[in-house]
Amino acid sequence: MKNRSNIKKVFSLILVFSLIMSLMVGCGSKKSESTATSKSTSTKKVSFKDGINRDIELDKPAEKIVVFSPCLNYVCALNAQDKIVGVGTKKSIEAKLVKKLIPNIEKIPDCVGSTKTPNIEQIMSLKPDLVIISEKSKGNLDVLEKSGLKVFVAKGEDIEGLKDTISNLGIALGKEDKGKEFVKYYDDNISKIKDKVKNVKNEEKLKVYFAGSDILNTCSKNMYQNFIIDVAGGKNVSAELSGSRWVKVSPEQILKWNPDVIFIPQYSKTTKVEDVLKSEKWKNISAVKNKKVYSFPSNLISWDYPSAQAILGVMWTAKIINPEVFKDMDVEKEADNFFKEFFGKGFKELGGKIN
Repeated sequence: MKNRSNIKKVFSLILVFSLIMSLMVGCGSKKSESTATSKSTSTKKVSFKDGINRDIELDKPAEKIVVFSPCLNYVCALNAQDKIVGVGTKKSIEAKLVKKLIPNIEKIPDCVGSTKTPNIEQIMSLKPDLVIISEKSKGNLDVLEKSGLKVFVAKGEDIEGLKDTISNLGIALGKEDKGKEFVKYYDDNISKIKDKVKNVKNEEKLKVYFAGSDILNTCSKNMYQNFIIDVAGGKNVSAELSGSRWVKVSPEQILKWNPDVIFIPQYSKTTKVEDVLKSEKWKNISAVKNKKVYSFPSNLISWDYPSAQAILGVMWTAKIINPEVFKDMDVEKEADNFFKEFFGKGFKELGGKIN
């Protein structure tokens, strides 16, 4: 009887031990399954198109990026500047703004070679998940891709191109929601502006001349400046010209166009507003007679440049050429709100001024 009792106790202990082991294995399986799921989610592949409609796939959203100017502001607008491990060049039109948004920019390796070409060796040493270049630099695409690098070509010479670039870049950098916010902001505000200017008759639209680095350079129909003037309800006098870069024109041609408004960007190297207003050469032009020669904002980065904040240039232009239609628009307030929303700091806080 005693032996039988002992046997029962042993069987009972074995049964309890088996149950405990089963529970532990079960819990371990669930834990492993959970860990696997978590790992799978964090390394989920992302697919997107770049600005020139190329399909790109990454094993996961890019964590380390090399960004060539003028694409730095796109990355900053997506609040992804912490991912930058290398830059194309720090001496650019966006330098003043970028230095305020990325205080340690001077410590980030500059990946431009001696002839303004990518320093492939340095880029490779940084092991980026993605290299971002502008469409104007796509001549470097082959050499970058042949080195095994994933390259995103950004395009921003028109409103749709700019929106697509930010949207797809948002996916690439794991900032898809921010990209959607950006596109919505553009869609909403462009729609409002177009709605307000739709009743301005074509014959009443002011003729606008947009100067480049000097008064004899102007924008073609393919440039962002042309889209700004058109959306804002103006008429670009050089819209008949084609080309992706500034076009040289003669003084006689400008006199013949006789623009009602002249815009001079703050990055102009040789021409200032006072120069045009005081020049005997231009005194018979309508814009000079009526003192409608303006310095295009802003001091941080020009709002006419294909960049994230170019929507502000549309707003400012609309108010300048159609002041009565947009009398209730406060451009400085809009700029402050935009900068806070997409750059994390207000326009004024960053030292921004319109003129």
